[in-house]
Amino acid sequence: SLKRFMELEKEIDYALVAAWTIGTYFHPIFPAYPYLNPKGPKRSGKSQLLTVLQQLSFNAIKARPTMAALSDTVDALRGTYLIDQADSLGRKGGEDMLHILTDSYKRSGGKRRIIEFDKNKKRDIAEYETYGPKAFASVGELPGDLRDRNLIIPIGRSKKNFLDPDNGGVRWKEMRGKLYRLLIDQYGNVDA
Repeated sequence: SLKRFMELEKEIDYALVAAWTIGTYFHPIFPAYPYLNPKGPKRSGKSQLLTVLQQLSFNAIKARPTMAALSDTVDALRGTYLIDQADSLGRKGGEDMLHILTDSYKRSGGKRRIIEFDKNKKRDIAEYETYGPKAFASVGELPGDLRDRNLIIPIGRSKKNFLDPDNGGVRWKEMRGKLYRLLIDQYGNVDA
């Protein structure tokens, strides 16, 4: 249960995070997949939630967002991309990244195209897939269009002590195994 790791402001948000996490295994079926935005003050548990998502979401990776890392990782793994301290996405110079992130919530959008040259100077256009589940932990508001594609999960500071999701005592591998089994058993029964 998520309650062992953090305290969310609304009870319904625990179910929303769980459903979103399970959905990451089935995201290729859907024409669009909403992002998740854990939002709250510093030391409220946003990073902790991303760590839990990293353990349970489909082929998840938590990384700093660069254009190359995003497109290479999502294209290779077809998995979930988790970004901490996402407030920096609205900074000057990050417009291309923000555009790809804003558009890649749908299957038909967010493709990254680059021109590659071989040793004979022949041009080829390579296309990288960036569609997939993403979560953005932030203290403040995400930039407008990106914010509109997010399910916002408000997190407040808690006085409780919670388990550390990295402590090794949690049986993440077993839980992921059950989620992969669910994907294999139920993939044909899910309809977009």
